[in-house]
Amino acid sequence: MWIAAVLGETGYEYFLQDHHIDLGDNILERTRPELEKARHIIAVLSPDYLHKDHTKREMIAACSRDPAGTKRTLLIIRGRDCEIPVDLAALVYLDLRERNEQAKRMLLAKITGERPSVRAGYSAFTAKLPTVDPTLIGREEQLAFLDRAWSDPATNFVQIIAAGGTGKTALADKWFRRHLDEATVFGWSFYGQGTSDNRQTSSDLFFAEILTFFDITVPATGSIYAKAEAIARRLREERVPGSSR
Repeated sequence: MWIAAVLGETGYEYFLQDHHIDLGDNILERTRPELEKARHIIAVLSPDYLHKDHTKREMIAACSRDPAGTKRTLLIIRGRDCEIPVDLAALVYLDLRERNEQAKRMLLAKITGERPSVRAGYSAFTAKLPTVDPTLIGREEQLAFLDRAWSDPATNFVQIIAAGGTGKTALADKWFRRHLDEATVFGWSFYGQGTSDNRQTSSDLFFAEILTFFDITVPATGSIYAKAEAIARRLREERVPGSSR
C-alpha cells in the first residue's frame, strides 16, 4: 500500500489487488492482462509472498518476459526479512523495511533506473587514496552487495574485511566512483602497502582534513573522541560513501 501511494503521488499507473480487484473477481483472469502490459512487475518479498502460488506466478511471468534481466521487468523489493530465492540472487534488489523520504527516493530511482539524487553540487575528497588499477574482474557479486547496501535505508555502515593485497581498495574505488554525482564522497588511506615510509599511523592529518572538508568546527583543545563524535553527528545528517584503510 505504501509503494502504491508513492507511485500514485508521482503519476505512475499501477495495478494492485487491494485497489483494482473487486469482490467476486477471478484474480488470475484480472491479473493476466496486467502482467502482459506492465512495464515493471514489482515483487514485494516476504515469507508470505514466497509461499503463495499466485505471487510466484507473477515472478515467473516477469522472468519469462525478460529472462536476462536486461529490461528490468522484474523489480525486487524486500519488505520483510526473508531469503532471496537463489535464481533471483543476481538481481539488485531494494530493502524497504524502513519507509521514509529516503526510501521513497530509492524506490523511484529503482523504477526509473536512475541513481537517486537529492541535490546538486556534491564534492569529493580522494587525494589520500592510493592509485589502483581501474580494471576490476570477477567482483560483480561484491559490487552488487554494495549497491544493495547503499539503496537500503536500514543500512548505516558497511565494512570490507580481507587479507592485504586482495583488492579491497580497488573494489571500494570502483564502487564509489559510480556515486560521485549523487553523494558527497570522502576517501582516506591510513596505510600503504610497501616500505614503512608509506605508512601513516597518525590520525592528526586525517582529522584535520575531514573536519575542514565537512566544515565541522571543533575547539582546538578538543580531544580525538570529541572530533570523532562531531564527525559521526555530521555523517548522520547525510549519506556519504567513504573509503578508509
